[in-house]
Amino acid sequence: MITGIGTDIVEIDRIERSIAQYGDQFLLKYFSEAEREYCLGKPRQAEHIAVRFAAKEALFKAASTIFPEQYNWSQASIEHSKFGDPRFVFYDALDAPFSPFKVLVSLSHTHRYANAMVIVEKIF
Repeated sequence: MITGIGTDIVEIDRIERSIAQYGDQFLLKYFSEAEREYCLGKPRQAEHIAVRFAAKEALFKAASTIFPEQYNWSQASIEHSKFGDPRFVFYDALDAPFSPFKVLVSLSHTHRYANAMVIVEKIF
């Protein structure tokens, strides 16, 4: 049963400005170690960072009632399956609240925009 749908679009320039202004502080606040390693190893880092930021915003829209009071954005990590498709992995404060749910995510980006869609489904 689908319990939530969320989408978000981000301008890549906005993320580039955040990285330039806040540097590691921005990256550490919003992204897991696995995400930082993956994105910073890419030629167009800001596109990969922006699409993950959009995914986390979409997740919050789709599942705002699931989030505990104390969490940080890096506890929801976009990682890739062995087939290369993106998926959320939840850590620490987000692991238990999301365990009865299946979270589907779709990512897309151009040189200018990053877009993500998230569907949250209750597992019976």
